[in-house]
Amino acid sequence: MNVLGDRARANSPAEAATLSIENLKKTKCRWCDALAQGIYNVLGTEEVSFYPIFLYFGYTCKCGEKVKVLETEEGYSFDIPETITASCSKGHSRTILNREFLSLEHWKEQTQ
Repeated sequence: MNVLGDRARANSPAEAATLSIENLKKTKCRWCDALAQGIYNVLGTEEVSFYPIFLYFGYTCKCGEKVKVLETEEGYSFDIPETITASCSKGHSRTILNREFLSLEHWKEQTQ
């Protein structure tokens, strides 16, 4: 069994599934260039944003400003650094050790 994925822009999950199956029927095997044949099962549909969503880790500075220490696109993994120094726009800096990282605030923002 081969598992293939496809993204389709549609107005409903049913329409997306139909479009994806049509697209997958045109997909060639990466080893022999034969077209995909057989039974197609849709394992699921998921609505995804046109714009990426970012996950931020940070803290609120003593002056009240929210400081971003690390950012990563949602769904991607990241490495926690040994130490990282961040500062607010007023110049208040803070060094964060890796063991403190999980206690930082975290929030999501979407770009447009």
